[in-house]
Amino acid sequence: MIALSKRSNRPFDDVVVHKFDRFSRKRYDDVIYKALLHQWGVKVISVMEKTEAETPQDMLLEGMLEIISEFFNVNLATEVQKGMTQNAKQGYNNGGTPPYGYRTEHIALGHQNTKAVWVPGPREEIDVVRWIFNQYAYEGMGYHKIASELNQRQIPTQKGRTWSASTIRAIIFNEAYIGSKVWNKQDYQTKGKKWQDRSEWIITENAHPANITKELFEQCQTVAKQRNNGGGETHKPFGSKPASPFWLRGVMVCDKCGSRMVGTQLLHGVKAAGNGIMYSVVICGKAKSSARM
Repeated sequence: MIALSKRSNRPFDDVVVHKFDRFSRKRYDDVIYKALLHQWGVKVISVMEKTEAETPQDMLLEGMLEIISEFFNVNLATEVQKGMTQNAKQGYNNGGTPPYGYRTEHIALGHQNTKAVWVPGPREEIDVVRWIFNQYAYEGMGYHKIASELNQRQIPTQKGRTWSASTIRAIIFNEAYIGSKVWNKQDYQTKGKKWQDRSEWIITENAHPANITKELFEQCQTVAKQRNNGGGETHKPFGSKPASPFWLRGVMVCDKCGSRMVGTQLLHGVKAAGNGIMYSVVICGKAKSSARM
């Protein structure tokens, strides 16, 4: 939209939204992108909130509406998070597909109030789960070999696909199979973050029937650590991936064609001679793609 607004033959003169919070839910983004559009003569008009944003009074009103909207959305997200945390602590499901060997079932807790729980799936799936854990714990079979064996037997996954080593690995480390409900493993609110530290997880034991014994599960964890030289991590912690030097990626655009600027590294000098210097720069994404062709 910003790139289109710079064109002399742009297909619009105004951006019309139902309310200002439909344009952006964050005041910071709202100010930046409105300023960029205003620079090229494009106005953002709210159907329900009549302001011209030209008089001091209208500027104040528009800003207040946007701040109130952002507060409401942040507060709502906090309340939803609290509700989901409480739900998880009681062993109920907050959504998502249950793991292989389980199904979702809704139970009634009162007038028009139901909760989702996991229950054991078909017997043949439970047998497969137990076979996977036993083969890994006591028969010396690894992720690839187990997946290959299941595929040869033409046993499909829960989604009807073929097995892979990563799918087997996810099962081996999944505490759901010993009856524990684990929630809040990943951070979906903060950009760039994924896996959270285990101390942040919500773990509820005996939330649903176990498909294997705790002893079998722990034996698999021991084997995983031995095979990975003491590793066997279920995820990589924050900070293990170096921060990108291109912290303005996705923000800057080319002033000539409107394409997004992308990060790259350029070598100055001769690297083999030991006097080369690597520079981190941002260039036009369109120009970079054309140079590769």
